[in-house]
Amino acid sequence: MRVDIRFQSQGFGRAMLRALEDRARELDYRTLHLDTTTKQAPAQRLYGSCGYHEVGRGTYPSGLQMIIFEKQLE
Repeated sequence: MRVDIRFQSQGFGRAMLRALEDRARELDYRTLHLDTTTKQAPAQRLYGSCGYHEVGRGTYPSGLQMIIFEKQLE
């Protein structure tokens, strides 16, 4: 999921995330996992503000450090 830098901080990322969560609920998913790099502070803040919490860290094949987030759906 990515928002063009010209349109960031306008709610598009939050809207996409909510739509994806809604679809996951329709498909009976109960737990969601997502990841981002340690350099993507805006994404980390978005996920935290949407109820995700950090559950792990790792490294992408490219060598970038990742943070893994999780959220339980209601």
